[in-house]
Amino acid sequence: MMWKVVPFALLSMLVQLGGSADEQPRSGVSDDVGTETQEARQEPAQPIRSPEECFPTAKGTRWEYTITLEGSAAPLWYEYVFWPGQDYNTASRSLLHSSPGSGDPGFRLVIEVKDDMVAEQGPLEYPQGIELEIVEDDLGIFRDYTHVYWAISSSRGYQVTQVVTKTPSEVGAPAGSTWGSRNLPEGYSLRLLVFEGDPGAMKSLNDEDDRLSFVGPDLDDQLHYQRWVLPSARAGAGDAFEGDKGFTEDMWFKRGVGLKRLEQRVDDEVRMTWELTGFTPGA
Repeated sequence: MMWKVVPFALLSMLVQLGGSADEQPRSGVSDDVGTETQEARQEPAQPIRSPEECFPTAKGTRWEYTITLEGSAAPLWYEYVFWPGQDYNTASRSLLHSSPGSGDPGFRLVIEVKDDMVAEQGPLEYPQGIELEIVEDDLGIFRDYTHVYWAISSSRGYQVTQVVTKTPSEVGAPAGSTWGSRNLPEGYSLRLLVFEGDPGAMKSLNDEDDRLSFVGPDLDDQLHYQRWVLPSARAGAGDAFEGDKGFTEDMWFKRGVGLKRLEQRVDDEVRMTWELTGFTPGA
């Protein structure tokens, strides 16, 4: 798995309303109508100090994404699942769709904060736990899950880990005992979504094939991260398939909104984009 990084530019705008250079109102009073006016100024936005500003988590917050498939082949999917007590973990790779992209925005993903005070997030007990409801998922971004959480910590800088718990009866889970999988604990996957650090910093969580890089700030109100999924050991071999390739996912998080856009690339070709088309703040 591979992650990539992209720099950002800083944009500031000043809007000033008033008279012309030759006829400036005095003391904020219009000469013709005698009504008070104010010079409206839009001050440059302050730089984002923490990714927390780009990660709203209040109960009821809702994101609606339109997903477009592009490129000459289907987008890719990767997930590394831990199975507690089994000495058995699985790295799953597949295609997200059976055919190449047509350029039509024909898929939706809708996510909502179900609970913003969850004490346990699967195997984790981070200070702030968020449980998500996957309202719509046309492509199967979230597969065979029982719960989806965000585990948030700020002890060493703000960091969000996505936790997806998995049923032990799913394909690829450990075989279990003679009684089947009912006595086995749930599996789980962990993925970094954002972290606080300097531009160019990179992190991973126990899986060196899946890494996250902080590219840096973009404009005044966005942060840019890049996920790197390295190719599998089979990539390039005779028995390899398309899903063995590595890919990157660039993600832009907007202040007060969250993930605004995602762009997946394989072999430097765009395979998939997510665009935020609906956002509802929580209570």
